[in-house]
Amino acid sequence: MPYLSRMGISHCYASPLLKARSGSPHGYDITNHKELNPEIGSREDFEHLVNTLHTHGMGLILDIVPNHMGAGPDNPWWMDVLENGPSSLYAGYFDIDWHPLAPDLQNKILLAILGDSYGKILDNGELRLRFDSESGRFWLDYYEHAMPINPNSYGIILSHRLDVLETRLGGNQPPLFEYQSIMAALDNLPVETGDDWARKEVRTRERTIALSRLAMLCGQAPEVQHFIEENVQDFQPRREDPTSLNRLHRLLEQQAYRLSNWRVASDEINYRRFFDVNDLVALRVEDPRVFNDTHELIMELIEKGLVNGLRIDHPDGLFDPAAYFQRLQQEAARRLNIQESRDWKLNSPNLPLYVIIEKILAPFERLPEEWAIHGTTGYEFSNTVNGLFVQQDHERDFTRLYEKLLERRINFEDLVYQCKRLIMKTTLNSELGVLTVQLYRIAKKNWAFRDFTLQNLRAALMEVVACFPVYRTYVTPERISTKDREYIDWAIRLAKRRSTATDTSIFDFIRQALLLEELASLPQDRYGEVEVAPDAATGREASPESSLGAQEVNRALPEWNKDAADFRQAMIRFSLKFQQYTGPVMAKGLEDTSFYRYNRLVSLNDVGGEPQQFGIPAATFHQRNLERLQRAPHTLLTTSTHDTKRSEDVRTRISALSEMPTEWQKHLSLWRRLNQQHRRVLEFGQSAPSINDEILFYQNLLGIWPVTMPDQDGLESLAQRLEEYMLKAAREAKSHTSWINHNADYEAALMEYIRGVLLRP
Repeated sequence: MPYLSRMGISHCYASPLLKARSGSPHGYDITNHKELNPEIGSREDFEHLVNTLHTHGMGLILDIVPNHMGAGPDNPWWMDVLENGPSSLYAGYFDIDWHPLAPDLQNKILLAILGDSYGKILDNGELRLRFDSESGRFWLDYYEHAMPINPNSYGIILSHRLDVLETRLGGNQPPLFEYQSIMAALDNLPVETGDDWARKEVRTRERTIALSRLAMLCGQAPEVQHFIEENVQDFQPRREDPTSLNRLHRLLEQQAYRLSNWRVASDEINYRRFFDVNDLVALRVEDPRVFNDTHELIMELIEKGLVNGLRIDHPDGLFDPAAYFQRLQQEAARRLNIQESRDWKLNSPNLPLYVIIEKILAPFERLPEEWAIHGTTGYEFSNTVNGLFVQQDHERDFTRLYEKLLERRINFEDLVYQCKRLIMKTTLNSELGVLTVQLYRIAKKNWAFRDFTLQNLRAALMEVVACFPVYRTYVTPERISTKDREYIDWAIRLAKRRSTATDTSIFDFIRQALLLEELASLPQDRYGEVEVAPDAATGREASPESSLGAQEVNRALPEWNKDAADFRQAMIRFSLKFQQYTGPVMAKGLEDTSFYRYNRLVSLNDVGGEPQQFGIPAATFHQRNLERLQRAPHTLLTTSTHDTKRSEDVRTRISALSEMPTEWQKHLSLWRRLNQQHRRVLEFGQSAPSINDEILFYQNLLGIWPVTMPDQDGLESLAQRLEEYMLKAAREAKSHTSWINHNADYEAALMEYIRGVLLRP
């Protein structure tokens, strides 16, 4: 701390410190927002850290994660939802689609955790029922996974062989009466699939009491506990006993989750995730109750002066980022006794709390003015600095060499387009399905659009998302910026050109839905005197002009008159959910696929980077600095983050290649020729590694090569580092292998090549 203070540091910046999954290496898989992470330290340790900072005139900026939580047994909210489904007090905390098209997922969550098909796992006896007599609860175990059993279904287990218990206890014994009373209480627990909070509270109370009674009964009457454990054994699946399989399956059908093979997630998972990570479930922080519960401790630390600023992780995942930032500042103002304002904007001088966000901006994109923040975490600055070290004059030489080796031309924009489509067909396919169903239900509410089929809507949505020029837009019923309208119009026009559909009016429908124009812009004479919702853009009501009477319209389209508010809410939900989808698709398609396929000069392939932009002139660097000084002078400037794919020195070494295209071409050709013996030819004549992977390998090897010639141990270390990196890169590229479908032959050949080059030259 004294050293940092002498350097003039004003604040230290910490990664998330709230309680996370046990053993978490990063803290982004939070399991409890109301506690600090005990694996990092206690509250006393934290306050000691802050007091030391304050002693040296410094403060603390803390990273927080409002978009998602870790989904697993460490998360009590998530486990409560798995136990009680929509009846859980926390069912609305998570972004779950309780009513997907799949009939077996109504009011259920898809848990894609099985290593094989559900049927095989069941037949193999890998699912085990367990009773915890101390808590009175039943659990389903699958290796390290433990899922709670729905209390409404306890009767299936408790009533099994009930006549045996009656015989053992005798017909008129108090333990039997208590057992039967507990069964009745559990059978009659309220089931609430809506938003009736009072009924959910009643269920929670009655469930807790009933389970406590069951645990107490087991302690007082050992024969009851023994009987339940015998029943549990009858529910353990045994391949040779079909009855046991049926018993457990019948029980599992009554749960608030459906177990499936992990591969099913990409097609059917019905809760929003952090990108495609199944065990990071998205939060609905737009709900005031969720906001308060997830920010209670953070705001307490701010109020006590222990935290002076926040870094917001992944704000593009939020339902309405602008509203979130405003609420964050308002709550901080309330805690700090600062007068609240409705006029807080980007870099307002009177913002109560220093807030920076992890946001990737396109070169032509600017932060929205209405965001009550100070700036970003600095990806754009990092890439601008990196661009200074690339010799622009040699772009044509590098492009010519790269395309000559690959024996094809590459248009980077087309590559990104294709990669985004690939992501939507694979890892983020289920989220596209949820969006499509939402739009399909909207279309069916009006005869002008009812002929748009589910398949056509899905294809059109995929085209629009693939053509989207930015990570996301920020349209809300209250505001539609000119830029957001331009981005949507751009995507729609490009999608129309790329589409093979004969009728492109479906894209006009999507545009209206995204801009919330659909109600106001439809011909009013088909609704008569029906009450039409106000125009999303202007706030003015559209005046119906009709020769039809209201009664005739009501008979023709009763939903428009009776459910106009619901219809409008469906439109808003679709528009905002669409915006939550385009960001992950761009991130996975651009950063996690295209950046591993386009290896012309990989120092440019970093988060927030533009690989097709081969460096920048110094004048551009200075101009961007001036713009930043004017718009967001307190934004974070950085040259490396936890998301950076390569450190500064590695990037700069690789960028230095841009100054010597002739030497690079000569050495690359020489190394490929010398190491040809380490390449393998797989089936169908596939070369392993591919030329593209070789180019990536040699650039990274140059980037990390030691200053002095490494000894054998040093070469082993280099080989191990490059094996791990190249395996990740090959899977991210998804050209020859992937995280979902491993190509063992290609991966083995790639590893052999790396070890051959470095250890058997």
